[in-house]
Amino acid sequence: HFRAGITFEDILDLYIFDRRLRLLILDAIERIEVALRARMTNVLAENHGSHAYLKKDIFDTRYDHDWLIKQIRKKCDDSKAETFIKHYRAKYTDPELPPVWMVMEILTFREVSVLFSQLRLRDDKQAIALFWGLPDTVLRSWFRALSDLRNICAHHARTWNREFGSRPVLP
Repeated sequence: HFRAGITFEDILDLYIFDRRLRLLILDAIERIEVALRARMTNVLAENHGSHAYLKKDIFDTRYDHDWLIKQIRKKCDDSKAETFIKHYRAKYTDPELPPVWMVMEILTFREVSVLFSQLRLRDDKQAIALFWGLPDTVLRSWFRALSDLRNICAHHARTWNREFGSRPVLP
């Protein structure tokens, strides 16, 4: 049973519109995600070395750094690990975990955005945010919101006319 004046075709059209919208959003977010990974990699490697993420002191003291290392170790030990991770682990033993430019590729967008938000040094955050010409506090809120939106789209959930839990700060 449909509301008066609503047809099955109306519902199907709305579904198709939402599907196309999700695909457009994913395409746009992919570019932002790649840029974030690249910028974070460059700033962390230049400022803290090839294995910057291993340095607990570059993160906020409330950040569970051990959780990050566990996640990375789990992804590296997985039998389905990326080929470049397997190659690193076969060729190098010290340090055991791969460099930041490899790690950034195996973390989820959510994990990368949390990593950004938990950087302790303001200079690091500002160097990353400078790429977009935004204050780091604004960028942090956008990465969080985009990560949530990306997951909604990737899991084929309704996007159109939806309430979102996290709202980005307006610049």
